[in-house]
Amino acid sequence: MDADPFISWAAQDLSLTRTWDKTSASDVAISHLPSGRRVTFGDLEGMTALTATELHAQTELHGLARPVVVYETYDEVTTLVGILASARVGLSTCLIRPGTWSASSKRLSAELETAGFDGVLYDGALIVRSQRVSSTPAATHLFLQSGGTTGQPRLIRMDLSPPALSGMLRLYRQAGWRTGLRQLIMMPMYHAAGLLSALIGVLDGHQLIVAGTLSDSEKLLAAIGAESIEWFCATPTHLRLLAFSEGFESARLDSVRGVLHTGAACDHETKRRWLDLLGGDRVHEFYSSTEQVGLTFCSGREWAERPGTVGRGYLTRISVRDPAGRPVPTGMVGEVYMRSLAHARNAAPGVRRTNDGSCSVGDRGYLDADGYLFLVGREGDMFTVGGENVYPLELERAILEVPGVRDAMVRPRSHRVLGSIAEALVIADKPTKSTALAIKAHCRRSLPPASRPYALSFVAALPRTEVGKLRRWDLDG
Repeated sequence: MDADPFISWAAQDLSLTRTWDKTSASDVAISHLPSGRRVTFGDLEGMTALTATELHAQTELHGLARPVVVYETYDEVTTLVGILASARVGLSTCLIRPGTWSASSKRLSAELETAGFDGVLYDGALIVRSQRVSSTPAATHLFLQSGGTTGQPRLIRMDLSPPALSGMLRLYRQAGWRTGLRQLIMMPMYHAAGLLSALIGVLDGHQLIVAGTLSDSEKLLAAIGAESIEWFCATPTHLRLLAFSEGFESARLDSVRGVLHTGAACDHETKRRWLDLLGGDRVHEFYSSTEQVGLTFCSGREWAERPGTVGRGYLTRISVRDPAGRPVPTGMVGEVYMRSLAHARNAAPGVRRTNDGSCSVGDRGYLDADGYLFLVGREGDMFTVGGENVYPLELERAILEVPGVRDAMVRPRSHRVLGSIAEALVIADKPTKSTALAIKAHCRRSLPPASRPYALSFVAALPRTEVGKLRRWDLDG
């Protein structure tokens, strides 16, 4: 397959405006497991060309100079075609969660109008026409909505320029990625990590095996073996569901060359299960944000040597600073600032910047003597118990190490003397008094007094986003 003309150029040039070579027309590009649909590169090229023609006709019809096209990400094939077609005719794209347009159209259209677009196209129609066109030269952008940990969605411009895509490809290659692999898609397209791995995969000749709404962990494990999956990107929530499935240790995973996880912190027990099964050369992670302020990379071997780290900066300079913006000593917790050497400076909302170009999205952590980053949580999550800082992520990680615990969330509860205490909400196989005692005993051994759970309740479910981030703001009381 490496001799294919399409593969030859795709490995060198990741421009979204490229067309597919005719000799690749019969190769399968996308296989959709739930529906059984198979799309070849020839099909993909045909759909992209047709959509590009239709988009160009709409801009001509409405006399638009700089419109943006909005897509709800119901279907992975349609989403990828929309991005590629828009780029081909020089239009920008905005991806939103399925079913959210009716509720957010006015606010979203206003944000896009403020960004300098003269029209918003949705479902083949002109929704908004604006006279406030940006005076800067027209450029093709892709927008995603961020805010999974805050509950307040923000419109973020993604850098999908050839240099940025090539930079991500180089990172993927450190995690077992090769041209022409069979890649499993289990993350939604409106999530940056899910979108990038799928989009770069198409450009690099991958066959995308789309899991769609397939959420049953046993069926997903079976699909990895049956489809000879070689590479996939996942969240720690995906990995934990798979790792604690009955068939995990006996699953057919020999074909897997690389697993890359991101999107949230991974608990130690889940990470160790994957490392024990696949080894440190096949399980990796990276830490980043939709705002693309920078990223880290951590191989499985590096994590085994420094459990809990998210790695060192990848084309990124990292510093940890105090509230005044001054660097803190090694090992001290502070706000994490990153300066990307690969992405263009991004004026994303909610990002704090320093005079030297470093940016922060509010995450807190510390660096060790060798420059490895350890995260302890996000600024808005921290609370105090008797004057001591408590990071929910630290306590959640400890609770998840207890056998029989499936999920956990920590939040503050008001306390008359201490101001607040840590309350843990836990999903467990056996929600009994003995399990609660085991959790508290483990926390006594591994955490300082302020960070231990003063209150503990068993629950049937916890609110998480589609990519596994805890929605702490959704719980009452």
